[in-house]
Amino acid sequence: MTAVGLSMTINGGAAPTVAIFGAVNPATGDVFAQPPACSRGQLDEAMTAAQTAFRTWTADDKERRVVLGEMGDALEAAADRLAPLLTAEQGKPLDDARMEVGGAVAWLRYYADLETLPEIVQDDEHGYVEVVHRPLGVVAAITPWNFSGRAGGVEVLAGAAGGQHHGPQAVPVHPADHSRPR
Repeated sequence: MTAVGLSMTINGGAAPTVAIFGAVNPATGDVFAQPPACSRGQLDEAMTAAQTAFRTWTADDKERRVVLGEMGDALEAAADRLAPLLTAEQGKPLDDARMEVGGAVAWLRYYADLETLPEIVQDDEHGYVEVVHRPLGVVAAITPWNFSGRAGGVEVLAGAAGGQHHGPQAVPVHPADHSRPR
């Protein structure tokens, strides 16, 4: 399995592959894929695109929730293709990989259904005060290499539901030797 013909998505379009790296199956030590590597310039371009998209992403809570639901549907439809990739990437049993994909689907649906209403903290003769949670900007997240699907879902989706726009999510495929399970 290689990443020939695949590319990263930046600003809604395919980004050119300037370099690749070997993704190693920790259970076998074999390279099972050669995905595209992101250059520093591409990372900067992706973050700039995310900052631009942030303005429209935060504008419509209802549409954002619809998109999160659609993402859950798409992920669930791809689960049978994704679970073996997680197994190869992380060395975990296939059933655990299926549960990880299912967990990410569950988080997407949870946040798609979550309505964030203003919190009224004072409503009396002295005044009316409500807290409205507004997104602050683009978020980049680094998730654990061995539980990237579900952990990334928790980190990234909570912010996405609240209107945060996420830049590239970096998931190291080659953990440092000291972090590999023995």
